[in-house]
Amino acid sequence: MRKTMMMMTAAGALLAATATHAQWTDNPPAAPVLAFDGCVNWRMNLIWTGATDTILYEIQRKIGHEDDFSPLFSRYHQSENIHYYMDSTFFMYQDTEYRIRALNTAGASPWVTVTGLARNGATGQWIGTPGSYNNYGMTGDKAFDGNVTTYFDAPALNADDAWTGMDFGENKVITGIRFVPRRGLEERMTNGWFEVANDPDFTSPTTLHTVETIPPANVVTEVPLDPPVTARYARYCAPEGAYGNIAELEFVTPPTPIPSTGLTVAASDLTNAYAVLTWSSRDGIASLFSSTLVYRATSPGGPYDCMTPEGLCTECEWTDTTVAPSIRYYYRLTALVNTPSGSIESEPGPYVAYIPYIWIERDPVTLATIKPGMALLGAGNPYATGRDVDQMFDNDLNSYVDMKDRNAVIGVDLAKPYCVAFMRHAARSPYQGRLNGTELRGSNDPDYTNNFTRLATFAGATVGAFVTQQTVNQEPFRYIFLQHPDAGEFYGNINELELYGWDPDVANSIFRAPPSVTISIQPRGIQLDWEQGTQQ
Repeated sequence: MRKTMMMMTAAGALLAATATHAQWTDNPPAAPVLAFDGCVNWRMNLIWTGATDTILYEIQRKIGHEDDFSPLFSRYHQSENIHYYMDSTFFMYQDTEYRIRALNTAGASPWVTVTGLARNGATGQWIGTPGSYNNYGMTGDKAFDGNVTTYFDAPALNADDAWTGMDFGENKVITGIRFVPRRGLEERMTNGWFEVANDPDFTSPTTLHTVETIPPANVVTEVPLDPPVTARYARYCAPEGAYGNIAELEFVTPPTPIPSTGLTVAASDLTNAYAVLTWSSRDGIASLFSSTLVYRATSPGGPYDCMTPEGLCTECEWTDTTVAPSIRYYYRLTALVNTPSGSIESEPGPYVAYIPYIWIERDPVTLATIKPGMALLGAGNPYATGRDVDQMFDNDLNSYVDMKDRNAVIGVDLAKPYCVAFMRHAARSPYQGRLNGTELRGSNDPDYTNNFTRLATFAGATVGAFVTQQTVNQEPFRYIFLQHPDAGEFYGNINELELYGWDPDVANSIFRAPPSVTISIQPRGIQLDWEQGTQQ
């Protein structure tokens, strides 16, 4: 089923104010044309142009370890027709895909997809020629801000001798240079040069590279250094009359070792309604970790939300207390490493799936009896005192049920239907064979022995320890009971029984959000269309 909502009046007025240049058309817009796409100084830059019949642009991102794209950004088409976006939440040495498309009243253009890859750009304290041309803010530090639309533009007094650089704070190995010229004035970098030194005055510099020809526009130029050099100070010196013009400058250092697969995670067992995650680091790399981040999703492909944005510095265990019964959750871990270049996040390890369940017939606070309002089935005819049906719900592995009737029927009236997903059981010693082959049955009929559904057949019964079995039918039933299918020798012999699942009345109130929403512009408002959400 498709749902539609119209946002009128104020929203319509906003659209009229921001998109009056747009042409209402029956044809989807052409795909955006990328003028620049590249990563520099830890930031991904996208610059594009679009058609005048475009109203909205949408950008999505998929990091290397993710299975699908996630929405990242949207904006209205602007009259100048040049658009810019910078992503500062980037991941080093992980291919990150971006895709962009245009939308109008008739639909969407095809996606345009590009890939970015961050290097380990050196960081430190900016040094260089102070000030900017006419004091309008384009100072030398703009060459290291990751934004290719800003640039260094020196004061007029320094038109012939401007420079911008960085003090790394300590000697660093430099393996390459990456730079972007100022847009529209690329020729001003011709004959400029890059150099390093071990003193702040550059009294004995070493030249690394000279720009001999006009560098290409809208491209990150890369200059590998072979062999690499080691220095504390590095800079770019502009030629005469160039005003220091350069948009971005990055000195590349060797990659920091990052753990990528050294984390494991396991969820708790059925007896805990929360997901308890535990992990350990791979031998030999634990010292690299500064903290751990836990991510959660409701589908294996994500999107994953960070549940511990502050990081877990010393802990190797975390409990998710925000889970809801019957929903399948997926968890992944990443490791954070603090380096001189900043905090670096590893790729996540493989996900682990977990479904939380409630303990149906007992409250974890009072384990020795069933919940108030519930009632025992088949009680009243034990073989001896202290061997009645209540013994299988007393949380005691030393007690057991023993009834006079060879084909005893024992169980619990849950007072309302519940969905049973798992059971845990322990057998009476030395008669565990009597439990094997017995069936766990469910019914909503007070005459339950004549109108029932088989939920599971007991198998692998063990004395003194619990065995967990999954049911084959998870429909809601009120009466849950044990009975041997062929009137075999049973006598109700069981030590303990625990039932896990969910309350269908609670589960039915939990819905999964629509997988996507489509925005289209109408003459008097915004129309939102989405597929109906599904129940968990």
